[in-house]
Amino acid sequence: TAGVIMNTLLAFFIFYTINLSEGKQKMETRMVGYVSPGSIAMKHGILPGTEIEAINGLPVQYWDDVRGNLFIESMGEDITLDVAMGPIKQKIFIPKSEMVDLNERTFGIFPTQMEPMIQQVAETGPAKDAGLQKGDIITEANGNPVLHSQQFVDIIRSNAGKDIAVTWNRNGSIMNGNIKPAADSTVGIGIGKYTGVVKNIDYNVISAIPQGFNDLWHYGVVLFVKSMWKIIKGDIAFSKAVGGPVKIAQYAGQSAEGGFLSFLGFMAMLSITLAIINILPFPALDGGHFMFLLYEGIFRKPVSHKVQIVVQNVGFIVLMAFMAFVVYNDIINI
Repeated sequence: TAGVIMNTLLAFFIFYTINLSEGKQKMETRMVGYVSPGSIAMKHGILPGTEIEAINGLPVQYWDDVRGNLFIESMGEDITLDVAMGPIKQKIFIPKSEMVDLNERTFGIFPTQMEPMIQQVAETGPAKDAGLQKGDIITEANGNPVLHSQQFVDIIRSNAGKDIAVTWNRNGSIMNGNIKPAADSTVGIGIGKYTGVVKNIDYNVISAIPQGFNDLWHYGVVLFVKSMWKIIKGDIAFSKAVGGPVKIAQYAGQSAEGGFLSFLGFMAMLSITLAIINILPFPALDGGHFMFLLYEGIFRKPVSHKVQIVVQNVGFIVLMAFMAFVVYNDIINI
């Protein structure tokens, strides 16, 4: 239908635009530079300097592979990490029972060479009030050296509502100030600049087309089908896997913190997901209408109007109940 086609075309156009405008950047490292205190990784003995060589048998070459293999490909599964700590190689097993809310923050590993440089400052907020500007490099917090961008993020999160004495370097000048994170542990900054080697993959107006379709297939169809299958198997809790307007708004805000193109990428994934949901064979969705047409094509007669009305009404009620559950689930998980 028109809705499915438009959602699919919109997602493709966004992926195409992103690839054409900035291509893809891959951080050429697989070494852990920082481990968050109390995180899953720290509990299992992963330390700064550890190299991640494979995740569940999937090889790692770039840090993007770490993120993809850990948070997407292995979602809802037990995880086995092949790591190297200097000359010592070992396997680290982490059961899925410990990773109910798995994401980069809860797992707690971040790449090496992430300089604590301010990338953006909100127009209003504690960081703006303290005088921080884009390009400033955080050097100390509460008298302790800051060597990694995530280290400063963790300090902010653990000091909500408390003053933090911060020292930063601005073009060679050392400056000081106090920052008081808001109740939600934010100060209104984007921080972190990767200073290591980056592999740039550029696309022209022609090569961006197949890559756009590849992104559409991988981030839309493949990811959706894998997620649905893991929900059916019980690997992922249904209440954790589904999200409504509240969760969408949260993810949209998080993606926007990464910049405009990051936000566009989120919108592309949302658009293709809506297209896939719309073609599911469920009454009240386009897929349900297709099933009626399929029945007519096979049996050479249409479904009676009365039956169509009953099925559509029941489907609509179930759909509304599901939406109510999703919104409720969003609210209780805020």
